[in-house]
Amino acid sequence: MQLGDARKLDQGTQEALRVRAVFLVEKGATHMEAALAVGVHRGTVSRWCGAFRRNGTSGIEKGKRGRRAGDQLILTEVEARRVQRWIRDKMPDQMQLPFALWTAQAVRELIHKKLGKTLGLSTMQLYLKRWGFSAQKPLTRATQRDPQKIAAWLEQDYPSIAARAKRDKAVIYWSDETGICNQDQIGKGYAPKGQTPILTQTGQKFSTSMIAAVSNRGLMRFKLYKGALNVAIFIDFEASPQGREAKGLSDCRQFTRPSRQGGSGLAGAPQGRNRDLLSPGLCAGTQPG
Repeated sequence: MQLGDARKLDQGTQEALRVRAVFLVEKGATHMEAALAVGVHRGTVSRWCGAFRRNGTSGIEKGKRGRRAGDQLILTEVEARRVQRWIRDKMPDQMQLPFALWTAQAVRELIHKKLGKTLGLSTMQLYLKRWGFSAQKPLTRATQRDPQKIAAWLEQDYPSIAARAKRDKAVIYWSDETGICNQDQIGKGYAPKGQTPILTQTGQKFSTSMIAAVSNRGLMRFKLYKGALNVAIFIDFEASPQGREAKGLSDCRQFTRPSRQGGSGLAGAPQGRNRDLLSPGLCAGTQPG
């Protein structure tokens, strides 16, 4: 009888052979007799019977083929947790690496520097994906941003501003300014793999400036202008229909200067406005959710 290679059979057939062979042995057949009955080697039947004695029926049931999860990994579980903690809590420059962000190459060099192990770039990308890390466009934060001042302002000063706005039936707006360019494409869209979408637009470049104010409920007012933001543009924005509802306005610009009436304020500003000019340390991330 020609013995076949049971490894080439599908998992369902393999399980049926194992069950049949073990059944024959349990009924009194020898391992050789059971092996001849199902068409495999005697050693194979011995291995099946050993698995049945150790684990019962689950020992001869079909299972997932291939390497077990975690086998032959370059990094141990402990090392993997250390690397994840480094890239989660630190930036590359803090780890004395010449990178601004944690790219796959940066993490690869970190592992080589700290653990003395070398991973291929594609392998490093697979590790990052397995750990739940993805390539993301970073948010920017001003260097003057002070999280402690922001937390203190939100806890100590903002409640009184909110109460005053409620009493005066005012709307609190948060104002800032930015530049707009027709060439900036920051959005993403889905497309089949390997078929990058093409955005058709004019080759003529132009840009402008914008000041905007958004309320806690998401209502936005904006104004476009040329050049840099100054006191006159800021006051004009407040007086315009777009900014007229901004009775309670917080802004990062430092426009405070002596007014005609004496004291400190925005000369020529519309009357009846409640305005809170924030210091640079409070500009980014101040708005409460």
